Amino acid sequence: MTNDDAQRVIILMTLVTIGSTAGASLYKPKSVKKEIKLHRVIAGGFFAMMISSVLVEADPKLGVGLAVLVAGGAFIAYGLPTLQESFTSQEKRKTK
Repeated sequence: MTNDDAQRVIILMTLVTIGSTAGASLYKPKSVKKEIKLHRVIAGGFFAMMISSVLVEADPKLGVGLAVLVAGGAFIAYGLPTLQESFTSQEKRKTK
């Protein structure tokens, strides 16, 4: 993997991280108990991806691995509950 490919993956993972947490903050699913402070999530996501971007210069696989772990954690913790609740509420609306 080249540095350019690794940087593209990191940008994609940044969008996944920000999208998952911002979506959960806007939709506010019931399964997420903690209050999401959007400004802290955005800053933390960008710092994590910046560190991943710096690691790419030393080892592209290590930097991409860290970016995937951060984005995967954000998606599992915030993105999946938001998607699950939004789809189940749409199904309930259609059956009524």
